[in-house]
Amino acid sequence: MDGRKTGALRRQLAGWFLAIGLLPWLVVAVISYYQTRNSLSHAAENDLAHTAAEKVRFINNWFKYRWMDINLQANDPANLELLLQLEQAFRASGQSASAFIQSPPWHAIVDSQHHDLHNVLNNYDYIYDLFLIDSDGNILFSVARENDLGTNLFSGPLQHTRFAQAVARTLTQQHPSFSDLERYAPSGNLISSFLVAPVFDQEATLRGALAFQIRLDLIYEALAYDQADDVYHYLVGTDGLLRSPLNGDDVLRHEIKTPTFAAWRAIQQAVTGHSGDDRPATFLYESASDKEVLGQFNSISVQDINWVLLSEIEKETAYAFSNWLAKFDSVLLMLSTLSIAVAAVYFSKRLSHPITQLNNAVEAFALNKPVQPLTLNSGNEIETLTENFNKMIAARERYEGQLRVSEAATRAALNELNEQQFALSHHAIVAITNIKGDILYVNRKFEEVSGYTSEELIGKNHRLLNSGYHPISFFRNMYLNITKGKVWHGEICNRAKAGHLYWVATTIAPLKNKEGKIDRYMAIRTDITEQKAIQQELRNARDAAEDAAKAKSEFLATMSHEIRTPMNGVLGMLGLLLRTKLTGDQQHQARLAMSSAESLLVVINDILDFSKIEAGRLDIEQIDFDLSAMLGDLAETIAPKTHDKGLELILDVVEVEHSMVVGDPGRLRQIISNLVSNAIKFTESGEIIIQAALRTTEKYSYRFECTVIDTGIGIPADRIEPIFDSFTQLDASTTRRFGGTGLGLAIVRQLCQLMQGDISVESTLGKGSRFHFHVNLEPSQLSRAVVPPADISGVPMLVVDDNATNREVLRRQLELWGARVDLASSSQQALNLINSKLESLDEPIYQVAFLDMQMPDMDGAHLGETIRGNPKLNGTKMIMMTSIGNRGDANRLAQIGFNGYFPKPTTTSDLLGALAVLLEDGDALAQATPLVTHHYLKSIEIGESATDNDWPQNCRLLLVEDNSINQTVVQGMLEEFELHCETASHGQEAIELLQNSAKEYPYTLVLMDCQMPTLDGYETTRKIRKGLAGERYRQVPIVAMTANAMSGDREKCLDAGMNDYLPKPISINRLHEKLCIWLKQESPTGTDLPNIPTHLEDALWNEEEALKRVRHKPERLVTLISMFKQGSPKLIDEIRENLDKGDISGAIHSTHTLKGVAGNLSANLLMKAAEILELKLRSDDLDDLMPMVENIIQEHSRVLLLLDQYQQANSSAKHTASK
Repeated sequence: MDGRKTGALRRQLAGWFLAIGLLPWLVVAVISYYQTRNSLSHAAENDLAHTAAEKVRFINNWFKYRWMDINLQANDPANLELLLQLEQAFRASGQSASAFIQSPPWHAIVDSQHHDLHNVLNNYDYIYDLFLIDSDGNILFSVARENDLGTNLFSGPLQHTRFAQAVARTLTQQHPSFSDLERYAPSGNLISSFLVAPVFDQEATLRGALAFQIRLDLIYEALAYDQADDVYHYLVGTDGLLRSPLNGDDVLRHEIKTPTFAAWRAIQQAVTGHSGDDRPATFLYESASDKEVLGQFNSISVQDINWVLLSEIEKETAYAFSNWLAKFDSVLLMLSTLSIAVAAVYFSKRLSHPITQLNNAVEAFALNKPVQPLTLNSGNEIETLTENFNKMIAARERYEGQLRVSEAATRAALNELNEQQFALSHHAIVAITNIKGDILYVNRKFEEVSGYTSEELIGKNHRLLNSGYHPISFFRNMYLNITKGKVWHGEICNRAKAGHLYWVATTIAPLKNKEGKIDRYMAIRTDITEQKAIQQELRNARDAAEDAAKAKSEFLATMSHEIRTPMNGVLGMLGLLLRTKLTGDQQHQARLAMSSAESLLVVINDILDFSKIEAGRLDIEQIDFDLSAMLGDLAETIAPKTHDKGLELILDVVEVEHSMVVGDPGRLRQIISNLVSNAIKFTESGEIIIQAALRTTEKYSYRFECTVIDTGIGIPADRIEPIFDSFTQLDASTTRRFGGTGLGLAIVRQLCQLMQGDISVESTLGKGSRFHFHVNLEPSQLSRAVVPPADISGVPMLVVDDNATNREVLRRQLELWGARVDLASSSQQALNLINSKLESLDEPIYQVAFLDMQMPDMDGAHLGETIRGNPKLNGTKMIMMTSIGNRGDANRLAQIGFNGYFPKPTTTSDLLGALAVLLEDGDALAQATPLVTHHYLKSIEIGESATDNDWPQNCRLLLVEDNSINQTVVQGMLEEFELHCETASHGQEAIELLQNSAKEYPYTLVLMDCQMPTLDGYETTRKIRKGLAGERYRQVPIVAMTANAMSGDREKCLDAGMNDYLPKPISINRLHEKLCIWLKQESPTGTDLPNIPTHLEDALWNEEEALKRVRHKPERLVTLISMFKQGSPKLIDEIRENLDKGDISGAIHSTHTLKGVAGNLSANLLMKAAEILELKLRSDDLDDLMPMVENIIQEHSRVLLLLDQYQQANSSAKHTASK
């Protein structure tokens, strides 16, 4: 029976249920929605009109008070007197106005009477300048004294300005005038407007005018976008140009063409003096930012100048609630429809099921299909009919049983043949071709799938079905296989007669004739088009899932960042609050708030880093940094947290023998900080040890290994493996007790892996844990060995500390530097060692003693008093080490006789500095008041005496240079002036350094290379001047450094916004001169700097000039030569490779870099050869380039010979001197 008829009754019942249940609700919902939308639309328009009216009132009131201000000054007798005196003197002088203002009479008058007008400028911040103008338009007085002073507004260069027009109206009509906005050239094109008022004498005779040059900053602030109102307000003049900012600095530049402005201008043209009372209806249109907005206008008249205030609110914001209501109604409608549909189906099925079941059984019986007895307990006539039907079925089955037995044998015989025939006719696609590919036979399935009839196919070549999907090589390989007598299996895409593509899984077998030769091919295929579609859908679903996961991670990263920004503001304000005078309760509450905010910020930072890693957006930097200093700074930062919990923090960097490495210091610091923070969190007593080692690998790189050991609660064995999974902690009780997100260790592992490393953990429950990680770092060209400036070989030293680990770390570090170290675990043991030294005639007395403050039997202070009380030990320098510091400790310890005082953990920098100062026993030690401390060492340069250079305090320099050799040269020059700099390899890195610099320690000068990858110096400067590096750096001095010798290069630098220009190769005289100018120091006089000529001689290598460039220090020149020999061949290879690839910009950059490097070493001929090639490349003339490259290679080889000779000579001299 037709399925449509079978379910007709059930569908009709279900349909009626749905119609009766849904129709009334749907009508009510639609009517309610439209009424609500209309109400909200009117409310949004009214709110927009209300906020616009408030802005109009503010602007009108502001101008009202400004007219009061200027009228007050115009009526001031003192100002009239000043104008009359200037006018009389001017007439008497017979000079032009421009000459008169330079004359002594003018200065005498102004100097005696101008103070009141200066006070006006100081008292009113909206006034930029104040003018006194005589009746002929001569500007006789200006407070700012710009180049408009002494000009005539009616005949001079300013006669076409709006200022001049306003003055003319005032003098003609004898009432105040407003000039409208304009970019006023004498003030550097400052956006200004002018208020002009007439000045009358006592007889009411017009004597001139008084004018204010004003700024509209307060109006701009009032019209600024307010996120709370979500409304944009901006002013437009009758010319359609903006009179207030809309998107950045677009005042008087951006033309507005919105329907609201067009309507207002039409009214202005139709009605003279329109005041804005006839505000038209609200307009709906696309704004300048391509968003639909609701807009209104209000006219504003300032004297005889008309403006319009345009107010806009985004349509999406205005209709937000109605849109939400529509979505809510839709969801509610869907839920209601679903509920009613389920109920309708259920009841209709319950009513129709017995009838349908009996109907199906009768239909099956009529078609001679097997029918099972029915069981229906409906309790009505249908149940009786069912019983009779069952009796009929039973009778029929008895008669059919005999027939089935007789037919069984026949069916069994035909069954196998039928199955084979069914498979070939209904499932398999069969075709037979000759060896040329001409079709000899196809079955019906072939016809069904391809759409061709057998008559259309037989005799035709199989290429008829070629879809063009497969390349020729695909069919070539297939025929190569079957012609060799092999069976070929594969998937083929064919094209049907209707034009659509279909896929078949194909097996092609060669058939042989009686002679054993292949004369036919049989192809048996299976239609897999649907499977292919399913596979494609699965791939699409997988891609969609991956995109969704990535979108989730990116969304999470964005949201975490948006939350973190205001949270940093909260922390900052709480910090400021804690510095003010608060009551005890207020202090407690503020500190609780600070602690909570810091905890929340840690969680947000973890989420942000984790989401960045998941989204693949976290990059690992490769920059030079001081590994020892980074570890020391990190330990100093963490130490207060460990001391607060009564824990001992120990830093072991004995195996870090090189300071400078290349890597990502921020992420490395984050890894160690996370591990130590975890250790602090889960350790109640004992110690936390940071062990660091830097090992050289076979690939000439470094492997940094670090272990963080604690004596905390430990980790159960079954929880060690998943401890690095995301959002994982030991158990719920750990989370409740210690807090945290469970992301810290997951982030640590992924950071380690991003830095080609990994992390592992060993732990014993109740005893503590050892987290060990390793990452790869690269050697730095700035690297140097970590050794003390002073030679401490054989110097006897004593270390007294009750902590065995701390004693061992200090011993290994000091012995590595050559000292002879004795250890004592208590004060009494230390005194015994000292006494044995005193009693022995052969043993030298300890020169340095490191004493721990907190020891059980006698603390370090008492031990120091005992040592200092023995006159024989006056030569012993004592250094106190303590985990707990109090105010006044330094003075108290100095009175006892200590020479140094440092917090634990003792860092490498503290040890190096202290040993240098104490053992040198010179001015640096004498100036340490009251004793040598961590802060004192930070403020002096070890081994350097005081110099005559008097640079400003907090002087901070940034060097932006992509070439490491040039960086070293400039850094060496700066060291001569006792200045240091931080470096950036390109402009983007420089902008990030400026953005992230501390507010209390900003950069004061930027030395900027012009040609750099990623972002060059010109564009970097433009971005800094636009405020993209921070508003405070808009005016930071920037001195350009460039090897370009083309004319106009200096102008190009200045046009980009740079303050000064320093040509390469850099002269030390010129560098010092620029530093003196831009660091606010007077130009040097009487210094002994060498007079280095700026003209480069045509010599292969000017050794004397190169030595002058490094202040006559051969060892530094040898270092530069080594770097040049290592880096210059790579630059030449880059030039050739870029030219071979056609990468002209890359070749220009490499050539420019080579030119600068050669110039810094005074390799003049090589520099000139590179300069010629660079000019050739920049001219787009690419003919005959290879001879120029060969010339560079030749000059490079020649200069390398001279440099090798110089290196060998200086190495021999140094070796002889050492003997």
